[in-house]
Amino acid sequence: MPGGSVSAVVRVGDTVRRPAASPFVRRVLIYLGERGWAGAPRWLGVDERGRDVLSYLDGDVPWQRERQPAMRTDAALAGIATLVRELHDLTAGTELAEGGEVVCHNDLSPRNTVYRDLLPQPSLLRRLRRSTPSLSAFVLLLGVRGRTPNLAHHNVLFPAAYDDEFDAIFGDPAAPVADPTIYISVPDDPAVRPEGGRAVPTE
Repeated sequence: MPGGSVSAVVRVGDTVRRPAASPFVRRVLIYLGERGWAGAPRWLGVDERGRDVLSYLDGDVPWQRERQPAMRTDAALAGIATLVRELHDLTAGTELAEGGEVVCHNDLSPRNTVYRDLLPQPSLLRRLRRSTPSLSAFVLLLGVRGRTPNLAHHNVLFPAAYDDEFDAIFGDPAAPVADPTIYISVPDDPAVRPEGGRAVPTE
């Protein structure tokens, strides 16, 4: 299947085969399947080559950067927000949260989302393909020594001039944001943080 930037993924009938994920990811998928949640594929086991077997979700994944603006509609954003809230509600207070509040996706983007019934007309897609993307996100994964007080698991730092951020993004023409909103996740996971420190994915 095209678009995989991390691992090789192939479709076999109504299933998808990918390199084996961590045991935690399998546990999450099994749990979501048992709860009947339609927002994630089902984990169906392992094939003869040791790959994870997942159910195939029909839809469109805009893995090409030039196609992603087509998915930035009010309906698409509302749908994604609903899925994220459902995931958080399903995992809140469970063993899967491992002491945190919820299980988070932490890599949510158009290229990791299956869209259905949201594709614009072909003429608009052609115009979008000719356009030049102007905005992006900058992501850091830091393993820092020591601990900063008063940081929750999820933190959003808004700029003083919040309206200026929207004016830059949606202006004509769009422009880089001088003082952007910053999201900081501080998972207390010993597998990804230094001894006595913290892992800080920042976007």
